[in-house]
Amino acid sequence: MQIKICDLTGVKSKSKFYDRIYYELDVADYAANNLDALHDILTTDIEGPIEIVWSDLDGSASEMTWDEVNKILSVFRSVESDREDFILRISD
Repeated sequence: MQIKICDLTGVKSKSKFYDRIYYELDVADYAANNLDALHDILTTDIEGPIEIVWSDLDGSASEMTWDEVNKILSVFRSVESDREDFILRISD
């Protein structure tokens, strides 16, 4: 099965984050822009394997707060522990 890759590099706002991830994972038509929906979609709605790439976290935190970035990362880490076919690659 082909891996689904979502590159979040350059995302600077929460709305752009949700726009990008849902567009690249092809769920934009029905997804809600909140962390609970993101978790549900990543754990149950999308076939894997899935790879999330998020470089330049400092740049993302320039418009989002670090608290918001860390909450998103917490969701990703939860999904990573729930799914063997979910890969998270982050860098500053």
